[in-house]
Amino acid sequence: MYRLYTLCQSDEWLQIIQQMPEYDFYDTPEYHQLDTHGDALLFVYEQDETTVCLPMILREIPGTHFKDVTSVYGYAGPLISNPQMTSTVASDFRANLNAFFQKEKVVSVFSRLDPLKEQQTELLEGLGNTCLLNQTVTLDLTLSQEEQWKMYSTSLRRQLRRIADKGIKCEVASSTTEWLTFAELYDASMKRRNANPHYFFPPTYFLHLRKACAFETLLLVSRYRGEIIAGGVFTMCNGTMQYHLGAVKSDYVTFSPLKQIVDEARRIGYSKGMRIFHLGGGYGGEENSLFAFKSRFSPLRKEFRVWKYCTNEEAYAQLIEAEKGAQNKADKETENGTEHGTETFTERSYFPLYRFI
Repeated sequence: MYRLYTLCQSDEWLQIIQQMPEYDFYDTPEYHQLDTHGDALLFVYEQDETTVCLPMILREIPGTHFKDVTSVYGYAGPLISNPQMTSTVASDFRANLNAFFQKEKVVSVFSRLDPLKEQQTELLEGLGNTCLLNQTVTLDLTLSQEEQWKMYSTSLRRQLRRIADKGIKCEVASSTTEWLTFAELYDASMKRRNANPHYFFPPTYFLHLRKACAFETLLLVSRYRGEIIAGGVFTMCNGTMQYHLGAVKSDYVTFSPLKQIVDEARRIGYSKGMRIFHLGGGYGGEENSLFAFKSRFSPLRKEFRVWKYCTNEEAYAQLIEAEKGAQNKADKETENGTEHGTETFTERSYFPLYRFI
């Protein structure tokens, strides 16, 4: 049988995931507290001496008695205490997970997976699809500083020297004021890019990250003539450093200060004994300018996948039809209507579709 843990049982939740050799800060109850889209849960299945767990966000579907499951912002998915036992416990883990979904009337599941956890696809085999979106960039911090520097592209090494020559200084930020300044910088940067709403966070999000206890957070800022012109938030947990968020003030984008920030983060991660520095991928998992920026730091890649699972196809179809009907009605009641273009709902890749319409 499976067990469930809520945020009210944060101590037990944390103790369980710390048994997992590959756990990261994304899996902690402390990080799940920052998600306000539903109820954070830790699903736990045990067989003999092996534990499999899945952190998740369980959401109500408004106007229905159904629910769906999603993941926190970042890299999530299942964890296993003994990766060598994956094939032995996977089928029973999946059966128990399906029993939970049925009991809770879960219609669909969407989760970003963690490129650093190679057993996730095997654990989820047969439960919908794990779709390859793109690649992410990693740095091997077990190498010497000199070897890490050699993995940088020639153009990056040249740019880092030019950034230093401009008098731009990178430093660790510690005060509340600095964290809130970065929050404003980040918000402005996302607005400038017309980013998806899930990339935006309130100021309290940054302050909670700053005070985290289950993992270490690091804010690095670049200053030019005393002004903060860029910043980056990094986490360190269980031997892994993650590049979480970054932003540059619009007037200084051409200065490329984030390159200096990531380079300094690498040095700090190395000094603190981190084994891997995961820079992540591009916006929305695509190969874009952000991915190109990160790829200059290392040729090492990991596969980024998402998990899509329709657990109740009949209910899923009904929810889509209900949302389409509601949208069409709203369009008719609006004088100018709403233009959806030539793309049909079934052609969209968004999942679950009823939350897009």
